[in-house]
Amino acid sequence: MGMNIKLHLSVNIQRLLPKHFLSKLTGVLAESQKVWLKNFLILSFIKIYKIDMSEVENPNINSYKSFNEFFTRRLSEDARECDLNNLSITSPVDGSISQIGQIHKNKILQAKGINYSVERLVGCKEVAQTFNEGKFATIYLSPSNYHRVHAPCDSKLIKTCYFPGNIYSVNKKTCQIIPDLFTRNERLVCYLRSPNFGDFCLIFVGAMLVRGIETVWKQPEISTRDFPQYNIFQEKNLLFKKGEEIGCFKYGSTVILLFIPKFQWLENLASGTNLLVGERIALRD
Repeated sequence: MGMNIKLHLSVNIQRLLPKHFLSKLTGVLAESQKVWLKNFLILSFIKIYKIDMSEVENPNINSYKSFNEFFTRRLSEDARECDLNNLSITSPVDGSISQIGQIHKNKILQAKGINYSVERLVGCKEVAQTFNEGKFATIYLSPSNYHRVHAPCDSKLIKTCYFPGNIYSVNKKTCQIIPDLFTRNERLVCYLRSPNFGDFCLIFVGAMLVRGIETVWKQPEISTRDFPQYNIFQEKNLLFKKGEEIGCFKYGSTVILLFIPKFQWLENLASGTNLLVGERIALRD
């Protein structure tokens, strides 16, 4: 009972906090190019989160202009191995599985006893119907994780929809308390098409202290929260090979995958399973 009270208390504190202001303040610090400040932030971050600098493409902290530049650091070419089987789906990120499974009657499992609507998540009834009885995976990125997002299979970008929203934390505790968490938070829905798996969505979900969701293609700026409503962006012939970079977060957050039912998730995957970019997570039937 005491643990449950603490859980509700921590979430209620989040509700009261000026989350957008705190994110803007964090962004100012994270983008600062004052050498003493950005080096202090980087060194403190490495120590607190035990960052493995041996897998970083550029381990020289003095070469990073800001903390954010370090936070979105690239990994060395041999740090991750991508499963190249054309009939497999790979993890788009380093992170841990929050929930994984089947979509039932347009509902996705958020936490035990809590479901949310696919239609509200993607903002379109027609798109939601595409994934009726399909499959989903929700992958949480902690601050310590590598924060670039990669294509889980060969695909073509069809369109993106950006939705402004709240910026609650997306950790396990918050998922257990706040209903419709992922449909409340800021997010970028990327609608893609794969020759082997059909249409799918890869969704960037923002969270507390996230100062930006960035993509590798040119599109309206989405690293601030000044949009009064969602916008739709379409790009012709933007192709990704499995494992190629799609975008990045500027702090810990979540990626949600939605697929039509053409495959099976690997049996060993469950809530809490740690994943690495390029690791096989599904195989086509």
